[in-house]
Order: sequence, then structure tokens, then C-alpha cells
Amino acid sequence: MKKPVISLQMYSVRDVFMKDAEKAIKEVAKLGYEGIEFFHYGEIPAAQDLKKWLDEAGVTCVAHNVNWPDILPENIDKTLEFCKTLGTNRVIIGSAPPQDLDKRSKVPGFIDIMHKAYEKAKAEGFEIGYHTHYTDFAVVDGVNFWDRVLSNTPEDFQMVLDTGNCEAGGGNSVHYLKKYPGRSMIVHLKPYHVKTAAATMMGEDSYDWNELVKLSVETGKADTLTVEYSYDNGKPSLENVKQCFDFIKAIVDKLF
Repeated sequence: MKKPVISLQMYSVRDVFMKDAEKAIKEVAKLGYEGIEFFHYGEIPAAQDLKKWLDEAGVTCVAHNVNWPDILPENIDKTLEFCKTLGTNRVIIGSAPPQDLDKRSKVPGFIDIMHKAYEKAKAEGFEIGYHTHYTDFAVVDGVNFWDRVLSNTPEDFQMVLDTGNCEAGGGNSVHYLKKYPGRSMIVHLKPYHVKTAAATMMGEDSYDWNELVKLSVETGKADTLTVEYSYDNGKPSLENVKQCFDFIKAIVDKLF
């Protein structure tokens, strides 16, 4: 089986990225990451500039994470054009409005918006999926929002599982990888300790990483594993994501 690409969600190093995006991209490439995911957090540089820096660093944009307004019908064309310029055909939807995920009247409308975005994206050759946040485990009529999305979207609408967010919301990453096989083009690997209910560093969490990585690739069919760390331990973010990369690479090399 082909080894998955190990990429970094740049939100993990946003302290560097938001000050100097070019430097952040090139530093991340030096750490060994093959791919990068961008995010819409405030104002990020123009897509053509990001693509230039990616090419110079020798890394690819494996996906672009967008905010909820970016997939609305009036904005989706601009979003897809941004992604085309980045050189990626993968769009990851951030959380639907979290304050409304437990409201019965809102849920059908949110899923309808995702359907429309999916249809538009697929028609233009894109893959699209929804990224886990802890708020997605809000329950309406006995079913949480995460399950409701995945059970009411096509099989090729992707489950972009964020392990830390899933556990923080009361879910279980292993359970969801098994429940929705073949729907995980990308899995976000975020360390989290269930007993302390807090983010931490890889190797200091409560996961069986060998099982999680194996399931992500073999059952979820992920070709990309994205590190997304969110733990503030007082060390530089680039140092922490290097530790995460080395940890995951050792597991990937052993398993595949």
C-alpha cells in the first residue's frame, strides 16, 4: 500500500504564518512535510503568491480549508477559483454556524447548502468534505450533527475527521473511521487526552496511533495525513510541529 502524504495544517503555525507566510511555508518544508493545508483565518495572502512560495519550497497544497460563508452559492465560484490557483482540487468545509447546530429548524438548511456546494465542486472536478469540530456533536432528535451530515450526503462527500475535535466533542475517532469507510481522503491528526479533556502533544495523548493511522489509510482510504496541533506548551510552534512530524513519520514508515 502506498505511503500517505504527511502534511501540515498551517493553522498549527499561525503565529509565524500570519506574520510572514513565505517564511512559514519554507520552514515547514524544511521540517520534512510534503504537503500543506491553508486556512481562512483573517486575511491570508493571494493564492498566486501562496502557489509561488509552495513551488519554491517544493511542497504541494493538499487541500484548502474554507469558512462556512465561502461555500454559500454567492461565494462558491470565487472559492473554487482560489483553490485552482493554489493547485489543489480538494476543499474542506469548516464548521457550519456552531451556535445553531442544535436547532432543529436549522439543520436541513445547513445540509442543503453542503449539497449545493458538493454538486458545484464535483461538476468542476473537486473533492469536498466537512471537517470535524467539537460542536458537530450537538444532538437533534437523538442524532448528532456529524452523523446527520454523513448519513445525508453522497458517498463521495468526504469525512474530514479531526481526531482531537472528535474526542473533545464526545465522539470516538476509531468508531467513525469504521462507521464511514472509504470517506476519509484526508484525516487530521490532532493529539488529545481524553482523561484530562485537553489538547496535548503527540505521544502524550490517549490514542493508539498505530491503530489510528492504519485505520485512516486502510479503512478510511486516506492518502493524506494532516498534522494539526493546537497545544501551547510554551515552545515555538515550528519546534512542536517538527516533533509531530517525526512522531507520525516513524509510524507511517513502520506500517507502510
